[in-house]
Amino acid sequence: MAQINADEITELLRQQIENFDQRLQVDEVGTIISLGDGIARVHGLDKVMAGLENLTGTGDNPGEIAQAAVAIRKLAENLDKRTDDISTGLTRFSNSGLKEYEAFAIDGRRVLAELQKVLKNIDEHPSRLIFGH
Repeated sequence: MAQINADEITELLRQQIENFDQRLQVDEVGTIISLGDGIARVHGLDKVMAGLENLTGTGDNPGEIAQAAVAIRKLAENLDKRTDDISTGLTRFSNSGLKEYEAFAIDGRRVLAELQKVLKNIDEHPSRLIFGH
């Protein structure tokens, strides 16, 4: 049988006390008063009610849900303003801008065709460029 040494026990107890981490866990327990039709009446869950008041708000103090709704509304209004600017630009482009672009593209094709003729002519008759015939 092993001998029990008082110093070893003292050292083990000292280590246990030094490494002791006090963790306190508090659970709130309520009592169901009545239950029916998907509605439960509960007593004793004060923290739950405080949490709900933080979410929904009370009186002049808007809750987190109301604040989120305001933020979403602001985002929607900002998006509406931005899309309005874009749609205005698209409308202008599709009305007059598109016709102007088509006319520009047709003129560009004509210029390219003329340049091709000139370059082909220079390639076939280089002396005309030099002597002007």
